[in-house]
Parts: sequence; structure tokens; C-alpha cells
Amino acid sequence: MKSVEKLRIYGLKNIYFNRMLETMYQYMPNVEDIGGVTTSDDTIEALCEFLSTFQRLHRIDMVYDGMMWEEKFRAGLGVMRQYCPLMDNVTLWALGDAYYDKWTAVRESTDAMGVGSWTWKVDNCKECTRHEEISPALLS
Repeated sequence: MKSVEKLRIYGLKNIYFNRMLETMYQYMPNVEDIGGVTTSDDTIEALCEFLSTFQRLHRIDMVYDGMMWEEKFRAGLGVMRQYCPLMDNVTLWALGDAYYDKWTAVRESTDAMGVGSWTWKVDNCKECTRHEEISPALLS
């Protein structure tokens, strides 16, 4: 049987997602890419610590329950790097004032050979409005 390498689970909040992963880890130790994680200020460090058990994990896509800004995102990446040394691609969706903020970070090497130190290339964009737009079809 082929081992699961990509895992997408949506709709579970914070602690429930973490508990589910703890149960599933023994059956899926080779996961490299996890999506659907929901986290917050209260759970981000515990989540990163737990994710370190997935030795091959290099990509994560998560929803952040709260506001995000660059310094805070970079601080979170520092925690992620501490617990998940292979992590090279992070996507985080945060709730902005009137829109969803999409934060992405891709690991970049800082030396010519690509084997020494590295940094995060961080991008941020406002993906869509949080206020539902009325469809033109409904107006006619």
C-alpha cells in the first residue's frame, strides 16, 4: 500500500484538528504536505511542536483565526523553522478588516550552492472581500 504524502482536511478547529492528527500520525508518518489546519495565537506554537513529528513535512496550508501582519507572520515562520526544519512552503489565510489576507512564504537559499543558510521570501495579498457581493443574476 502506498503511503499518504498529501493530507487535506477542512472544517476542524484548532484543538480538534490537532487531536485528529495525533491519532492519524501513527498511520501516516510520511505526510509531506498538510492543508486545512486552523490555528490561532493560542495554538500556533503547540501546532508547530506537534508538526515536528512529521519528519518529511515541507508544506502547510492553514487558516489563521485572527489578524496577521508581516512581523507577526515572520515570527511564526521562526517558530515553524525551529520545529520543522524541512518546511519550505507556508500558506496562511488570515482574516483582515474587510478581506481575507493570503500570506505565503517560500524558503530561499542565501548562498550560491543552495546548501548554506536560507531565508523566507514573504508575499501578502488581499485575496477577496469578506462582504458578500450580490450577483447580477439575482437583480434581474
